[in-house]
Amino acid sequence: MIIKESKNIENENYVSVFGASAMSGVDGPGVRTVVFFQGCPVNCIWCHSPHSRSLISPLIFFKQNCRMCMRCQQICEQDVHIFKNEKHIIYRNLCIKCGNCIKACPESSVYNESSVLQFPTKYITPENLLEQLLPYITLCDGITLSGGEALLQENTPKFLELCKEKNIHVCVETSGLLDDNRYMNALPFVDVWLFGIRVLTDKSVNLHTKTLISNSRLIKSHLNAIIIPAIPLIPGITENTLQESLSVIEIINPAEIWLNPWNQSYDVYYTAMGIETAFPKPTEASIKKCEEDVQTFFRKKGLKTVLRK
Repeated sequence: MIIKESKNIENENYVSVFGASAMSGVDGPGVRTVVFFQGCPVNCIWCHSPHSRSLISPLIFFKQNCRMCMRCQQICEQDVHIFKNEKHIIYRNLCIKCGNCIKACPESSVYNESSVLQFPTKYITPENLLEQLLPYITLCDGITLSGGEALLQENTPKFLELCKEKNIHVCVETSGLLDDNRYMNALPFVDVWLFGIRVLTDKSVNLHTKTLISNSRLIKSHLNAIIIPAIPLIPGITENTLQESLSVIEIINPAEIWLNPWNQSYDVYYTAMGIETAFPKPTEASIKKCEEDVQTFFRKKGLKTVLRK
């Protein structure tokens, strides 16, 4: 699904998104329309969407589909694109994000998500965003705001309010690690919270347990609030933080726990951004063992888990 930018948006009246998906069965209860908001304050070393972290996406380049026609080099005045020894080299530090290379590339377009060259970030008013998504939402059980971290943006509550005015079932996927005021502003408009429990996000020993517990209590205090804990299965990390995750889950007291399997496409956007991965790609054996260990742990605690595929 392609999101088209708003024209002549005011500086203070837009949200930035980097994609949307229709008919998703894994991003909340039922079948959902999902919109992915740009920007994330959490630096999870296993993140499979590194292009979502900054407020503006970097230039994405899928080199396997490049024709080597050199049109991007010819149009770019910043010397971002260099062709040398039959290789297409990109100097992103020189890029001013003008988009001329995308327009010149025969394999790229702002209306094509599989383009060789991409700037995924789109700027759009909340009203325009809902207008574009509404035909898809009416075929689903509701909308899910994902990311990045949707609530990081100042105008997200406005979009949530518009959804609620149209009686759209709203689910927000969050790390649970934002300042409590972000959740307070969104609480009146959200039906379900998909609470991604990431007790550990990096190689340090800094646990986020207290923040997760505090925000869980805050959301639970709201009338009729529903929280679904969603735990990413990261071999070597998730198994070692189960007790801390359990302390958060006990506050939520859910009917079931969603387990998100390891994303096999973890490294795709790192390659497309020209950066190294921060987490070693796990083996199939370690992925399977992680799934089994986590399921066994919660089963022994009398808790139901659902492995999402």
